[in-house]
Amino acid sequence: MAARSSNGRPTVRAASLALTLAVALGAPVTTAVAQDFEAILAAPDDETLNLAYAREQAGLGNLALAASTLERILILEPNRHSVRLFHAVVLYRLGDLQGARDQLRRLEAVQLTALQRAEADSYARRIDQGLATRSFSGSLSAGVSYEDDAAGAWFTAFDLIGAPPAEEGVSSEVSLILEGRADIGPS
Repeated sequence: MAARSSNGRPTVRAASLALTLAVALGAPVTTAVAQDFEAILAAPDDETLNLAYAREQAGLGNLALAASTLERILILEPNRHSVRLFHAVVLYRLGDLQGARDQLRRLEAVQLTALQRAEADSYARRIDQGLATRSFSGSLSAGVSYEDDAAGAWFTAFDLIGAPPAEEGVSSEVSLILEGRADIGPS
């Protein structure tokens, strides 16, 4: 039984203890209420309720629940193009690039609003980059340092014998890193 104050409400101490235990035990702390899921179970064909639940779960970061709810909506109503686009985005965020690509391909011949088409095209480009068999990237960095005993610091750092006389100096370093990949295929 929870500790209650004189007015019958749970105390702040009891509420903070429950929250601390939930975090310590790794339980997800969300604002989703159990009644929401109970309502979904009671009315699995209610598209409006399911869509609201999927949006809530995606907003909370529960992407797997959002994806399964969106799949249920698309099974009932496969021509809900905005839901299909939302499903593609959720799959992309889950790392299922192939599933997201499949959902976006189904939208290629469909009339979407300009904003929806721009979002679909943007995610299609991101997916193509993520699934590309060829890529190239690189980085360039530079640095400058002043040392009152530049040569001595170099020899001391590596325990070399016969260090040169101390002298002031400026040192610099430039680094270039290039990375690439290509699918060489079976041939």
